Amino acid sequence: MIAQKMKIPCFAVTLPLLISLTATTAQAATLRVDPAQTSVAFQVKGVGGASGSFSKFEGTANYNPDSLKDLKINFVIDSNSINAGAKTAIYKGDKVFDVDDYPTLTFRSTQVTPKSSNAVKVDGLLTMHGVTKPVSWNMQIDPARSNDQQLHFTANTSIKRSQWGMNGYSKLASDQVDLNIQAKLSAES
Repeated sequence: MIAQKMKIPCFAVTLPLLISLTATTAQAATLRVDPAQTSVAFQVKGVGGASGSFSKFEGTANYNPDSLKDLKINFVIDSNSINAGAKTAIYKGDKVFDVDDYPTLTFRSTQVTPKSSNAVKVDGLLTMHGVTKPVSWNMQIDPARSNDQQLHFTANTSIKRSQWGMNGYSKLASDQVDLNIQAKLSAES
């Protein structure tokens, strides 16, 4: 008789457990690039090469610090915002970025592979100069400044500009272009 009185309905035990698990499972937050604390830079070696940057861009990330493999990143860069010092006009011209015909560069991640607790390989599609090609970035997340409301990272990759049809000045500038992003993304308000 005492055993029958001690029976507790199943839902009375499982409901608090489900609520507890749901409350502790972090959801991916949509984060936006903070332009004031983000830089997008490049370097091309050679006599006609240059180090430069872009000043206008936007981007988002769906980020859950507990599940790096689910990270999604999208960037859009205004190609006309390029600054390559004395060579800016050349890089904006039709033999390099051709900013009049191709006003944006875009990157969209397709897969993220965790390498360690703070390092990931981000595969995705880079579109520039009217051509879309796969690119892999090495990304290092700053764990001291990243959480479910913000993401701080550096990412770099090297590409061959000729794969995007950017063949101008090939005797003066290297085909290899090194790209670097240092970014802060924060939760939308």
